Amino acid sequence: IVWGFASYSMRNEAMMSVIAAEVVNKISRFQQRELSNTAWAFAKCGLWNEQLVSAIAGECLAKIRTFSVQSISHISWALAQWGTRKEELMNAIAQETIAKAHEFFPSPLAMTAWSFASLQFN
Repeated sequence: IVWGFASYSMRNEAMMSVIAAEVVNKISRFQQRELSNTAWAFAKCGLWNEQLVSAIAGECLAKIRTFSVQSISHISWALAQWGTRKEELMNAIAQETIAKAHEFFPSPLAMTAWSFASLQFN
């Protein structure tokens, strides 16, 4: 649902708040693609929810080694869009980007690099 709203640049804050609460309650069931797509969608809609962002960041950190390069780029982009520096997660993303550099196509790599630059994260 959130991805659909984001894809069409629609924003319904009341519904997104309910969905955010459900995501937080069920976040441990999310796999890497669900985590990154959820983060991407909320960030694309310009919606910030500290509890949601913290839950997503924590779960991403726990599962970062399972992330595809596309998911790495989506989660880093979402963090940059939110303007949040989750230091431990950003360090883990950097390590995974280095480890999987040979798997990146130019666009996801550029998005990941832009995210780090946008957050002024070295």
